[in-house]
Amino acid sequence: MSEAVVDTRVLVLDGNQRSALAATRSLGRRGLTVLVGDTTTRTLAGASRYCAEALSYPSPYADAGPFVETLRREIARHRVGVVFPMSDVATRLVTEHHAELGAVRVPCPSPEAFDAVTDKWELYVRARALGIPVPRTALVRSRLDVATAVEGMAFPLVVKPRRSWVVSGGRWTALPVRY
Repeated sequence: MSEAVVDTRVLVLDGNQRSALAATRSLGRRGLTVLVGDTTTRTLAGASRYCAEALSYPSPYADAGPFVETLRREIARHRVGVVFPMSDVATRLVTEHHAELGAVRVPCPSPEAFDAVTDKWELYVRARALGIPVPRTALVRSRLDVATAVEGMAFPLVVKPRRSWVVSGGRWTALPVRY
């Protein structure tokens, strides 16, 4: 198979995300062969007429090792040229383990750049430094900081963690937004 043919085979991860369905449709309409992966082969994006094949892999939220190894194997077996992760966790793991996945392209930033834009506090600080308007924001490091942080703010307030997903006990955990 020529290199040009390999580049027309793409793997969209996180097949149950609406973004995966949109990517599958968009790439398929452009004549690319789209494979869709998730922890099950029955997914939202996998049901698209533009999905050529559905693949399953171990949960990236539970253990990165089996997830990365399965991706490596499936990328080689299906001669995938480009991988599109759709979730924060898959993006972080694919960028972090890109070298282990072979010569596949991953249209994502470096792990460091990804970390910089997924840290809400760092993003806020950078936006302020660039003069980009942002809502009043306070970093609360402990319960003792809460009273000082909310002083002068209008309720209701949105309380967000610095990151939406963190690794805890070897597993990825979603942190909630509270109002």
